[in-house]
Amino acid sequence: MKSELMMEDIQQALDENHEDFHELHDQISEDEKMAYFARYNPNPVIRIDNYGKVLISNKSANVYFKIEKMRGLHWNDLVDMNRAKIDTSKGNLRFEYNLHGKDLLLCYSPVPEIEAINIYGFDISERKKMEKELEEENRRLKQMYAELSLKSQMQEDIIKKL
Repeated sequence: MKSELMMEDIQQALDENHEDFHELHDQISEDEKMAYFARYNPNPVIRIDNYGKVLISNKSANVYFKIEKMRGLHWNDLVDMNRAKIDTSKGNLRFEYNLHGKDLLLCYSPVPEIEAINIYGFDISERKKMEKELEEENRRLKQMYAELSLKSQMQEDIIKKL
């Protein structure tokens, strides 16, 4: 009986906190919600102006780039890429980089209304590792096939001679 009362108290507290959370959430503007969305994204999120200057970055970007504050830095100084390659006139672009031992896919998305480019990063290190292992296995299998084909041809030649 005591256990049931305790569970009811816990459930009531959870319900009240849930309602408080939703009230607070409803009071925050959509722009603020989107800002939090980018801020707490576990992947790098960066915005640069059309000249390549970093306007803002989230904490994940700072961690990946191993820079405490990216704002004001020039994008070309951060990645091995010529700014001229970022031609977003045709829409979003994707480039892969190796940065401090991590493989990153950076997606460039133009924001014409504010003359900026949003950059969304994704850690693809595990995928790149799997691709490399698959390529090595493919080479190994091709080598085995070539060796077996050669042995088979040699056996055929021997049989013909007999």
